[in-house]
Amino acid sequence: MSAGFAPMRIQPLVPAGLRTSWATVGFMVVLHLLTLVALLPRFWSPLALVVWLVLDWLTACIGVTLGHHRMLAHRSFRVTPWLEALIVACGTLRCQHGPMAGAGLHRHHQLHSDDPVDHHNNHLGLCWSHFGWMLKEVPAKTHVARLIPDHHATATTSGLIAISCCFRFP
Repeated sequence: MSAGFAPMRIQPLVPAGLRTSWATVGFMVVLHLLTLVALLPRFWSPLALVVWLVLDWLTACIGVTLGHHRMLAHRSFRVTPWLEALIVACGTLRCQHGPMAGAGLHRHHQLHSDDPVDHHNNHLGLCWSHFGWMLKEVPAKTHVARLIPDHHATATTSGLIAISCCFRFP
């Protein structure tokens, strides 16, 4: 062992004092059980595979990555209001918070990356940083409104919130 390396300190896998969000836990369990049902042979066909791939690309790549992340959280680009609503609706179908909550939580993460207050701090392990934080009532959720003042003043944002409520899950 080289003299320049310090022993790694083990941190708890879940920060202490956070309450479990049982609505989110229940929704995630049901969603994943339904996914297993969709894998049964009676539901499987080449067309079903193509539809799944297209919808996965549409909701993940266009909706979440392009829409919620680049367009809403970072304000990297602007599009017409109808296209913005369509892209955000695609991202909302992915069930990863609503568009405004997602933008605010991402901005919180950017401000506090890998600090103890970062809600998906990767120093707490892969499971926590990837999905574990979503199953808890993390304090970062209380800062969302403060972190998205640019979204409060636009008419498009009001429409986006209305659209996302149609698809909103825990």
